[in-house]
Amino acid sequence: MLALIPLFYALGILEWWMVALVVFGAYCFSTLFEPARDAILPKLAQGASLIKVNAAFQSTLQAGMIIGAVLVGFAGLGNDEGTTGAAIEGLIWIIGVDACSYLLSALLLSFIRMPEVLDAGIKPDKSLRASTRADIK
Repeated sequence: MLALIPLFYALGILEWWMVALVVFGAYCFSTLFEPARDAILPKLAQGASLIKVNAAFQSTLQAGMIIGAVLVGFAGLGNDEGTTGAAIEGLIWIIGVDACSYLLSALLLSFIRMPEVLDAGIKPDKSLRASTRADIK
């Protein structure tokens, strides 16, 4: 989705509302992805120390945030007269690199195989509604 920004820029049709719409859409999808990712991490860390896995995962996320901030800082360096076309172009291409990193992440995530939690013939003890009510109480 983020790849649309550099694509629209390259085609010469990028406008501010397109950037806002694409970023809004990307963050809407992240509200679904991030909780799912955090919920699945303990299942993937079977046999390993969950504390170590969480620490490594959070360290990787923080390193990505720092590297991203540094890249944005360098892209915005233009000249002393303020925001320039070159600086904006640099930021747009950083968004493109970010979009490519999402594609790489999706490719790598496609290789992850989850262990089966329930056998096909076994039904859960409670219905979803009953389980949710019990969890709220």
